[in-house]
Amino acid sequence: MTNPPKYALRFLRWFCREDCIDEIEGDLMEVFKKDIGHSLGKARWKFVWSVLRYLRPEFIKAFRSSHKQNNLDMYKNYFKIGSRTLVRNKWYTAINVAGLALASSILIFLFV
Repeated sequence: MTNPPKYALRFLRWFCREDCIDEIEGDLMEVFKKDIGHSLGKARWKFVWSVLRYLRPEFIKAFRSSHKQNNLDMYKNYFKIGSRTLVRNKWYTAINVAGLALASSILIFLFV
């Protein structure tokens, strides 16, 4: 007995939802067994094509990302880019720091 292409079955089991996989795989196997009588090559090609046609949103399972988001890396990157920008634009940095110092000293003077 000839089996359908293994890579097509693996791909179907990888992307298809668990509640639909038995029914879809059973239907595809029945059609494959029926088509073997005509031509084995055409039956395999038709099986692969049928698997690809099932690649639709209603049959695709939800893949969950195993990568956890790490915000510390994001803040390290922001600090690195900011420090490089400050070093590159020294006069602009000096004007900004002087303005912030003046503004903060005025606010402290107003509250005291």
